Amino acid sequence: MDYLYLFASALTAIAVLFLPGSAITWQLPLSWTSRTALAAPVSVVIVFVAAESAARLGVSWSPLPVLAVTLLFVAVTALAMLPVRLRRRRASERAVQDADGGHRASSRSRGATRVLRRHDPAVPVALAIAAVVTTWTFCLLMGTPVEISQTYDNIFHMNAIRWIENTGSASAWNVGSLTIKDHPPSYYPSAWHQIASLPVIMFSAPIWLAQNALMFVVSGIVWPLGLLAIAKDVLGLRRVGLLATGMVAGMFMGFPYGPGVFGILLPFLLAMTLMPALVAIVALAVRISTGTNVHPLVAVPLAALAAAAVAVAHPQGVHAGFLLLVPMIAWTVVHHLIGRRWGWAVFSAVALALAGTLAWWVWTALRPPAASAAVWKADSTPLQALRQIFALGFPDVRQEILLAGLTLVCLVIAAVAHRGRFSFLVVSFAAAAWVFYVALAVNEQPLRYDVTGPFYSDQWRMAAIPLVVALPAIGLAAEVIAEKWASPRIVLVGLVVVGALSSMSWASERVVEIAHNQWRPGRLVSDDEKVLMRSLPAYVPEDAVIATNALNGSSLAYAIGDRQVLNYTVSFSAPREQHLLNAKLDDAQEDPKVCDAMHDLGVDYALDFGPDEIGEGSATYTGLNEISETGAAEVVHQVGDAKLLRMKPCRGTDGRVR
Repeated sequence: MDYLYLFASALTAIAVLFLPGSAITWQLPLSWTSRTALAAPVSVVIVFVAAESAARLGVSWSPLPVLAVTLLFVAVTALAMLPVRLRRRRASERAVQDADGGHRASSRSRGATRVLRRHDPAVPVALAIAAVVTTWTFCLLMGTPVEISQTYDNIFHMNAIRWIENTGSASAWNVGSLTIKDHPPSYYPSAWHQIASLPVIMFSAPIWLAQNALMFVVSGIVWPLGLLAIAKDVLGLRRVGLLATGMVAGMFMGFPYGPGVFGILLPFLLAMTLMPALVAIVALAVRISTGTNVHPLVAVPLAALAAAAVAVAHPQGVHAGFLLLVPMIAWTVVHHLIGRRWGWAVFSAVALALAGTLAWWVWTALRPPAASAAVWKADSTPLQALRQIFALGFPDVRQEILLAGLTLVCLVIAAVAHRGRFSFLVVSFAAAAWVFYVALAVNEQPLRYDVTGPFYSDQWRMAAIPLVVALPAIGLAAEVIAEKWASPRIVLVGLVVVGALSSMSWASERVVEIAHNQWRPGRLVSDDEKVLMRSLPAYVPEDAVIATNALNGSSLAYAIGDRQVLNYTVSFSAPREQHLLNAKLDDAQEDPKVCDAMHDLGVDYALDFGPDEIGEGSATYTGLNEISETGAAEVVHQVGDAKLLRMKPCRGTDGRVR
């Protein structure tokens, strides 16, 4: 049954991520690849607008608000494109009426459109390869596709989805209120949760399966589609380059697998899978492409929508975007000046000034307020850091030289190919690599904070950024090699061999070990504990509150068992009574103040999953661990060592038994 839910959730994710946006992008003069790749970021914006609008109008969250906002976007796009269609129709009619050169004029008027609509069958083949490789690799790393991520952040992500379902609001401010009980709600980037909540609302899919399905879809479809948009429409690659791009989309561990293993960094994963589509449309807007021309009046609004999608997915995606785009636009200005395309040089220079100014403000304003908040430390030598950067792998794994050599060689080829036209790939890679290098190997302050502070100096986040431009560069190099030095078959087989050899290396074994440790049952939630939580509706009334310890996984009773819990997340702001219960609930029989707090907060049950915890903070929950041994509660259901307890009556400060 779990696999059926997983499949249905994946189909729902595909529909939500592509149907709304496609209704917009397929009205525009774009290639098939760009239309499809840009559908996902446009859909994310539509979902976000729908969630916020529904919350403010008092409409419960469901696919209906998404449909309503989609229709609104479709109508606005149709009105905006109406003058363009009228001009094309008139130009076509005039060309037909021109007896002398009608055929030639008509051909010229429609030539650009034919270029935009031409479709290379290598694109869906490359996409299929990427989807299969990425999904298969994720399943290998997870152990099974229906498992729960045993990570610190997953406690919040799963409970946030249940919070959306129970409150009927998917607003980013409502999701932010999950961690705050005694202050006004704050914004939390919740595009991930808005999308993942829909299969839960529509057909009661288990939350972890809805999350896993969305992870597979964004990693196996959205991510490679964006890379293929860069490869085909920006770089102008043909069959060998496109197939190579699809093959390497899931070859390197740094992304998309890193955020799916460590953390778990699901909103950041969504933001970065949208990044290649943003890079592609910005490149088309500033005319660094090889002939696929998109009018700025089309490209600029699309770029704004793609940037907005990245921003609402995760704010750090904005930092990553500027890190890639500012160097690219700067190189474009130089390229246009060399080619004496003065108009486009001015346009690109204006774009550079705007992007550079915004980047400076974002980099300095939207980051932790002090260097102490960027807690991650450098732990690599300079040589190890360089090897890590080019290998594009997990930060905590010593990388094999094979993948590092492949990336380095391909970047060199990309830098000189086509007379350096696409050196922006290398320039953007260098900028992202520099930030990653500082995270890996530089501890000196304030340099470390100034360069890596916006990412909390977290190496796992910065490891993902260089891949956005490195992978299309590998596709470009593959095509150049096939044109000049080797047959296409040898090039593609060579990539397969490199991928196979790297998968058998010590580094890959270490990657699998790290991943299994993050997904293997027991680190956060054991199989027995999951079974007990899934059975909670049979034992606990809907209006009851269960005392839980977020650090030992029992707070996932909310997401898995659909019952209210005392602590929804690991880090939270709450009233004094809640902290009192966390520290002393096991003293409810002896301490009247604890009894009062238990009554005021409606705590009738507790979960005892033992003292083993994830992360730090064991002192916080001293009143909840092993509560079944203190006499404050009695066991009503048990699976293995996992216990559900009912709190016993106690005497409050007024002397009454509660």
